[in-house]
Amino acid sequence: MSNIPLLLEQQFGKIPTAQQGEAFRVLERFLKSDEGDECFVLKGYAGTGKTTLISSLVKVLPKINLRSVLLAPTGRAAKVISNYSGKKAFTIHKKIYRKKEAASPDMNFVLGDNLAENTLFIVDEASMISDQGSDFSRQSLLQDLISYVYNGKNCMLMLVGDTAQLPPVGSAESPALHAAILKDHFGLDIYTYELTDVVRQEKASGILFNATRIREQIRTGNTSFPQIGVKGFADVYRMTGEKLVEGLNYAY
Repeated sequence: MSNIPLLLEQQFGKIPTAQQGEAFRVLERFLKSDEGDECFVLKGYAGTGKTTLISSLVKVLPKINLRSVLLAPTGRAAKVISNYSGKKAFTIHKKIYRKKEAASPDMNFVLGDNLAENTLFIVDEASMISDQGSDFSRQSLLQDLISYVYNGKNCMLMLVGDTAQLPPVGSAESPALHAAILKDHFGLDIYTYELTDVVRQEKASGILFNATRIREQIRTGNTSFPQIGVKGFADVYRMTGEKLVEGLNYAY
């Protein structure tokens, strides 16, 4: 198989950081593994280059005789990943479920058949994927996603997200980004890497500056109320309560 880190670097469009280079090498081990039921978990703070890495990977996969399918938990998230990757993306539900009886008005769904071969299923915003039962299935969305993907011939799963994002409703953490849960509960062979070095320019974005500061508080276990910095940034503004309605109207 080709030198995957080199191919990714050529598509990356910039010199990768040390962390990004290490992520390339872990990805190579994952893609070259033939143990069966391999899963790659890519975690990363906002601004660490997750989206650039996914976009590069989608372009590299055909060169190593693999296809890609892009998924996300919501329609909005699917549109985002589609825009930055240049490839059509689907919601998880639309891709893996089908109506039990096509001609029936009843909205009863069953897990569909994965007809894909030699395909990497890349799921963005995976922090939102639940391991609780749902209306679509008595099993969880995470269980159904895993069952669907590994039902295909030589198919693998890549879960991408940030553990600082909101977990699924009713859960204290995000099971789809938790390596131990994926390994112990679902029997997957896990490869994982977390990007923590912010490379997007923080000085130009108050949103990114504050998101990174809060992310560090979570990482270090600091439970004090986060202090939001607005000085020197054009994209964040501090206002008093009586101006909130006008401010929302202006922003809208």
